[in-house]
Amino acid sequence: VWGRFPLFLAGVRVDLHGEEHLSASGPKIHLFNHVSTLDLFLCAAYVPPAPCVAYKKEFRRIPGIGWALVAMGMIEIDRDDPERAIESLSHAGERLETERLTLMMAPEGTRSRFGGLQEFKKGPFHVAIATGAPVYPTIWRGIEALSPMGSWLIRSGTVRVDCLPPIDTSEWKTETIEEHVATTRAAFLQYLPPEETSDTDSSS
Repeated sequence: VWGRFPLFLAGVRVDLHGEEHLSASGPKIHLFNHVSTLDLFLCAAYVPPAPCVAYKKEFRRIPGIGWALVAMGMIEIDRDDPERAIESLSHAGERLETERLTLMMAPEGTRSRFGGLQEFKKGPFHVAIATGAPVYPTIWRGIEALSPMGSWLIRSGTVRVDCLPPIDTSEWKTETIEEHVATTRAAFLQYLPPEETSDTDSSS
């Protein structure tokens, strides 16, 4: 209801591929690329079993959605306080194992200003190393044309969703976390271009 009804009203169609990977049971980590607020409705509409979203603190200010995230016991990440962020991720790992949840996170941490896939944060990968839970990449394409970053307007159209096979993390180690981040991001880059940079950024 939280996801599919608003998408229906906005005329957003979803072309879903790899749906069988959404229904896998047991603790796991679903990672998705972050484009705009339309992501929230897609997360709600196409959730795997026992979902739990790790969201940035700023989302609490969004009318309706912020209240729902708190009420449903989702995990808030305070990016301005590294110590609290680590505590939240540790709590996420504990819940992942004890409640056999699906942890849903955007590894970029925030929306891309210029389009394309940003560098990944290490938080989700520390959780994967601590729990051994498999990582499921989920690729969303076409969102930027329907709901650009910073806009609340949602246009009608189609979003392509590719749910990829799981990545085994049982042998991952903290010492090689950079390698695991790069390998996972490479799976996304097969479908998405890397982040663009502005002329100002490239000249500074």
